Amino acid sequence: MNVDKYASKLKNLKRKRINLTVKNRKEMNKEEKLNSINRKPAVYSMNEEPEEGGSGSADKKEHEDQKTKLFGYSIRDYEQWQNREDRKVKMDSSQYRDLAKSTYDKEVQRMVQKEKHHNRIEKQRFKVNSRGKLEVKDDPNLVNELAESLNQTASERFLRTRKKIDRQTTSESSSGFVNVKNKQFNDKLDRQAKKAGHRDSD
Repeated sequence: MNVDKYASKLKNLKRKRINLTVKNRKEMNKEEKLNSINRKPAVYSMNEEPEEGGSGSADKKEHEDQKTKLFGYSIRDYEQWQNREDRKVKMDSSQYRDLAKSTYDKEVQRMVQKEKHHNRIEKQRFKVNSRGKLEVKDDPNLVNELAESLNQTASERFLRTRKKIDRQTTSESSSGFVNVKNKQFNDKLDRQAKKAGHRDSD
């Protein structure tokens, strides 16, 4: 009889233990969510003395609340927070490193271009006239090449426009059609009219 009594008590205790572990796990999950929202977990001091002045019982209660919070703070929370902070520092340093490198590259490129431009200007022979304007001596070969290329492009443009005008005038005058699509449409109508004429004659 006593054994049955103890067995039922043991079952009740096991049930309570399971309920408590489930409840404890839920509380831990809730605490982890709160800590992840706050990012940086709060740090409490065990040696904090209650402030003087005010009601002593309220200060003691606050002090005890802080102690319980401190005991509830886990090492895992601290490690998670530390990992997040380390990742932030790594990301920040890599971003600054990339920014510094790109800035350096741009500055070097700008200096090289400036140096090339400066050397090119110095190579050209120029003088300043009485009005304070630069007079650059032109290279006759370059001037001739420029004139030839301008003449060539002008003649090509003239030939293209002339051909275009000739095509328009010949198509309008000889056939009496407005454009190619109109001619195709009229040809199609003629073919259909011929087919209809053959059917009528049969």
